[in-house]
Amino acid sequence: MSGQVGFPQDGHIVLSRYTNTTGDVEIIDTLELRDDYTFDQRVVVPQHGYYKLDFYGKQVLNIILGEDDMIVNVDGNNQNGFSEIKGSKDHNYLIGFQQAVQQFQQSPEITELQEIYVEAQNDNDTEVMDSLRNSYVQLDQELKMRLLRDADTMRTSLGVVEVLRNQQYIDPDVFYDFMKEYAARVEKDMPNTPVADDFVTMVKN
Repeated sequence: MSGQVGFPQDGHIVLSRYTNTTGDVEIIDTLELRDDYTFDQRVVVPQHGYYKLDFYGKQVLNIILGEDDMIVNVDGNNQNGFSEIKGSKDHNYLIGFQQAVQQFQQSPEITELQEIYVEAQNDNDTEVMDSLRNSYVQLDQELKMRLLRDADTMRTSLGVVEVLRNQQYIDPDVFYDFMKEYAARVEKDMPNTPVADDFVTMVKN
């Protein structure tokens, strides 16, 4: 793990592992900052999972650690300060999914649908409104299924798990078959990982 701190403070940079989904942690390592405000340290983590990276008690990042080398750049002096994470396939998938959904929602095609919908709503044209809603749902589901299928070419990923757990993005009724397939992968590849275990339990129930 390497990176840079813009505004170092008194104290330490502490890496901890989340031992459950209620926020309990165990300290894994302390990162040493060089005179040029950078760090570059080999970190041994017990398992692929969610970790807490605490910069001096001022800025905390929740990150997914596994086999990938990771670069983390931060301000270090404010929770709302600058932060940047590079190199993590899990993080890249999660951010890529979120950005693709946002771009879709802001696309000219969806903007036009919304404008037509408002006109139909003003005219109380429920037939057109229903048709537009169905068109939006179909486009939305097609996009998300393409993004999820991209996950089939990756190793089992907590970034994908995070997407599937978030009902803001994924309707379990619509994507249940994919969730069931992925839960089987997660159960096999990520035993005793709290967030992964919660996801498997959610799908089975």
